[in-house]
Amino acid sequence: MKKIFFLLLLSSAAYAQQAVPDSTDSIVFRSYEDSLKAELSRAGNREFMEDFTTRFAKYYDNAAQYERFASMTVDALEMELFEQRAAQKKLLENAPVTPFLKNHLTREADFQYWHLLYAYPVIRANNDQKSRRLVSVPEEITRGFRKQEMAYPFNLKYRAFRHLVPYYVSYENSRERNFEKYTNMLLMVNDKAEYSLKHLKGEIADYSLAQLLFAYKAYLSSSLAQSVVSQVENDEIRARFTGTYLDDIARQQAVVAEKERERQAKENPVLTFVNLKGKTFDLSEFKGKVVYIDFWASWCGPCKAQFPYARKLHETLPEKLKKDIVFLYISIDDTVERWQEGIKSNGLEDFVNGHVEGGWGAEVLAKLGIRSIPRYMLVDKSGKIVDANARRPNDPEILPHLIRLAE
Repeated sequence: MKKIFFLLLLSSAAYAQQAVPDSTDSIVFRSYEDSLKAELSRAGNREFMEDFTTRFAKYYDNAAQYERFASMTVDALEMELFEQRAAQKKLLENAPVTPFLKNHLTREADFQYWHLLYAYPVIRANNDQKSRRLVSVPEEITRGFRKQEMAYPFNLKYRAFRHLVPYYVSYENSRERNFEKYTNMLLMVNDKAEYSLKHLKGEIADYSLAQLLFAYKAYLSSSLAQSVVSQVENDEIRARFTGTYLDDIARQQAVVAEKERERQAKENPVLTFVNLKGKTFDLSEFKGKVVYIDFWASWCGPCKAQFPYARKLHETLPEKLKKDIVFLYISIDDTVERWQEGIKSNGLEDFVNGHVEGGWGAEVLAKLGIRSIPRYMLVDKSGKIVDANARRPNDPEILPHLIRLAE
């Protein structure tokens, strides 16, 4: 008996990972499902359901249906689903079952038909990472769906309808965006929540919001989660998404923030140098300017060979950009005296100069992976290293690169 019941409902594993849990569903549907169990215990209904399930199990196997979408056109899918639905209704016409079960199966057949048609473009778009747009289905197909069905809360009694809701919201919300795909998950959840509140009512809106909270928990911020939860009308459903749920998101957000800080620290480590007055400085002093860094040493012949090209490069810059581009010379000389003498002998007094203490053993060189000189780097106006191995001053491509960053 229990096996037959679950064959009838056939909630696929693929969907189960995204759908609102049965414990939440039960708030609204448990009494109806109890009635359905009672109906299936009747002798005539039980035998009929065994035959019905054998014939149409494929139609209700969501995981298998979703997998087939990649190799099917929407026209072929629509034709096949239409025939499957028609076959179910024909079998039900003179079936020796109670009116309750006949109505239930008819409604499930209809909603499964629409669920799969609305799921088709959404799942295909999600699986196609290269595409920037969701490919719409022909208007004549979706036009056949009676959108007023989304206003009847008793439709939530049917599992196929509950499967339909998130895909309907995804597709219709996408239509309002001209089918442009999202690149920001928070914006996507926010827009779908707003669509649900605008176009759905009462329990169906609550169900849609709950589905969003459950499916996208891993991507939510605390503020967005609290906003969505606050708009759930049903007290019992709303309570399921407070407390532990919101605490989990706060912890999750803290972990993500820490990983982002670590990533940024790795990609853009704080680089400290010593100026000619013996004071420490870092790249934050040049925020709002482009910085062209030259790592050199007084003993480095190839470094000194580039200095005339660097001066010429600076002179070639448009006057209005000279103040927006900093030429920063960082010496790795072993001693301050050799560094200062190198500045004078190479005519670098008019540029910004810095020194790293410790020579090749300096921590900043290890952070940047510098094992040879000369070495050049480009830092944009935000202070981010945009080229850790930039072109040399004698390369004709460096000037247009500097200008692009500065404009």
